[in-house]
Amino acid sequence: MDNSENRHGFAETMFKSMEYALTNAELRGIPHDNVSSTRLGLTESYELLVHTISALADNDEYMFDLVRERIFA
Repeated sequence: MDNSENRHGFAETMFKSMEYALTNAELRGIPHDNVSSTRLGLTESYELLVHTISALADNDEYMFDLVRERIFA
């Protein structure tokens, strides 16, 4: 689905999906799974965040703007 040709429908779907997931995680909790859990150090965490936001900015400006608004709100 091309985000720009569908009036940002893809971005809106992803945004609503994340809201749904976060709301349910807060309401029901998140099960702890030792097998799939990993620990990242502070540096690795920042690198992952920067890489993810950079990729988002490069690929979907509208979704990047939504994320940027949430981060700095």
